[in-house]
Amino acid sequence: MTEPESKRFHFEQGEELLEELNNGEGVSPELSRTMSDELNQLRRHPDDVLIVGTEGTKSVTIFLAPFSVVQGDGPVLVPTFDAHRIVSMVSKEFIQGHADGCGAAEDQDKAQSDWNDLMDKIFNETVDLAEANEELTSWLTDRP
Repeated sequence: MTEPESKRFHFEQGEELLEELNNGEGVSPELSRTMSDELNQLRRHPDDVLIVGTEGTKSVTIFLAPFSVVQGDGPVLVPTFDAHRIVSMVSKEFIQGHADGCGAAEDQDKAQSDWNDLMDKIFNETVDLAEANEELTSWLTDRP
């Protein structure tokens, strides 16, 4: 099964993303509110956020942290009490290395494609981690 093509919005297009979510069929008001909150937070602190998006039911925020905090490249889940949010962190150094490589590439179209693939990979890994964590939590709480 192939992953659906992700739709990309640049930082300046936050309002367009919210409009698309609000007009989306089956998009909950909670998701729209959470995404709005995430985008407002992004506007206040843009330097540490890598991705703000949604997998359709929850907002997904991925931020940058030092390698020593992430203890690897990442992504690593960050606990949240909001059932409508998934938060993870990835290493600043890991992302900076990829950004530098993309910036120095001769074929900028290929570099952009590689960057998009990396963002998709990080996003999908974050969602997979969250789903696995939910299954584990459910299994642990359902035990006698």
